[in-house]
Amino acid sequence: MSMDDLNRELINFLKNMQTFNLKMSQDWDSLQVAWRDADALWNDDETRTRFDHDWKEMGDALQRYRSKESKEYEEFLVSRKRALDRYYGRR
Repeated sequence: MSMDDLNRELINFLKNMQTFNLKMSQDWDSLQVAWRDADALWNDDETRTRFDHDWKEMGDALQRYRSKESKEYEEFLVSRKRALDRYYGRR
């Protein structure tokens, strides 16, 4: 892979990741609203406990990604893009 190819791939990947992060963030917000609305519908404490237990790990991972990891990874990719730009004498 040439440096030009790498540069194009990095730009493309960064754009796709930014799009994914935005969509995931919007979906997470919608999911939180749905979960809050569903709170009033829980009739069975055992069902609620099982649901919370089954989805806690996934919810925690998604929240961690949204609040911290996605930003860190994007910043890392942007810094690599800047390094390539410096290599090419851009900016």
